[in-house]
Amino acid sequence: MKEPAMDLYEIYDQYHDRVKSAILAKVRDVWTAEDLTQETFVRAFNNIAGLKDREKIAPWLLQIARNLCMDHFRRVSSLRGKACQQEAEAFPMFFPLEKEMEKQQMSRCVQQQLRFLPETYRTVLWLFDVMGMSQKEIAGALDLSIENVKVRLHRARGKFKIILQERCIFEKDERDVLVCEPK
Repeated sequence: MKEPAMDLYEIYDQYHDRVKSAILAKVRDVWTAEDLTQETFVRAFNNIAGLKDREKIAPWLLQIARNLCMDHFRRVSSLRGKACQQEAEAFPMFFPLEKEMEKQQMSRCVQQQLRFLPETYRTVLWLFDVMGMSQKEIAGALDLSIENVKVRLHRARGKFKIILQERCIFEKDERDVLVCEPK
């Protein structure tokens, strides 16, 4: 028996707040989060025919959101330098937390190293640490036991620590800010 078509409005209503919260936690800007949330659902709706398992809608949407966040940070980081400095000087009210921007820059460097983790570990680590999902939510979304999620999370952190030690240099710059640079 063929499954009934997925109701796009129902998906939007059910997952909008969760997707937006996850994006907002990452980008920390309400307007940007709203734009990225809208783009997440546009991409999802355009590609929903490719989703084989209806039970995996939540992690699928969160993966689309994650990819859009990464794209957003790549665009923002390309604006660094003179153009970004001129913008900061012209609109100081939008740049009150220079430390926060520096933290996000280091976070991007660390996030880039995530690609070296196996997918099973990367997904669990991303959902828990970045998206803020509980172990129970992750277990449900990925069809795993809570114990399996705990084990994967523990192993992911161990492997990720090794990756960071091998691939990154952490040091304080002239402003006494911790920075991460690839080796």
